[in-house]
Amino acid sequence: MAETSTIVYIDPTSARQLATQILTSHSVPSDRATVIADSLVLADLRGVDTHGINRLSGYLDRVKAGVLNPNPELSFTIKTPVMAHLDAKNTFGFIGAHMAIEKATEMASEYGLGVVAVNHSNHYGMAATYLLHAIEKGYAAMAFTNASRSMPAWGSKEALLGTSPFAVGVPGGEQGHFILDMSPSVAARGKIRKAARRGETIPEGYALDREGRPTTHARQD
Repeated sequence: MAETSTIVYIDPTSARQLATQILTSHSVPSDRATVIADSLVLADLRGVDTHGINRLSGYLDRVKAGVLNPNPELSFTIKTPVMAHLDAKNTFGFIGAHMAIEKATEMASEYGLGVVAVNHSNHYGMAATYLLHAIEKGYAAMAFTNASRSMPAWGSKEALLGTSPFAVGVPGGEQGHFILDMSPSVAARGKIRKAARRGETIPEGYALDREGRPTTHARQD
């Protein structure tokens, strides 16, 4: 008999509280746990469930394995009045990116421009999160990040390129804000992972198999 699944809807406040409690139980300080939980729930609310709270277990697996630092002490190195660098010390990408956009808007408030580079970080979720933060303060913003190799160059089969997203946001007032958040891939890897968890196929064009041929199989054995 085929298995049936039940969809359970949780209101955003409860989802944030649950995610925050789970994170704090894994040595993440409450203020940082709140930032991460807010970012995950925001992605779900915007329909980007590939970057929502379903990712939480994967992040915590990295904490348990000792490859993601839940609570390093972080500080900026100021390069110029409008440029700064943050060594994220392998903590959550959400924290590094949140601190970066805070510092960038702080510099922009005084000089009209703020640029912050972050390294030694991790997956930072939905890039639009940080654009929205800047837009709320009245600033246009851009966000970029690299990603591990997962895509072949055209005509090849070996993973060479990352799904490195780039995003732009501009306040639009009554006309609505402009937000572009995209990557070079056809679809987010999270969509393929979700299909694999559910035992579903993926549309042709999403991925290639090990021989470089289009595949509809979400899970590669």
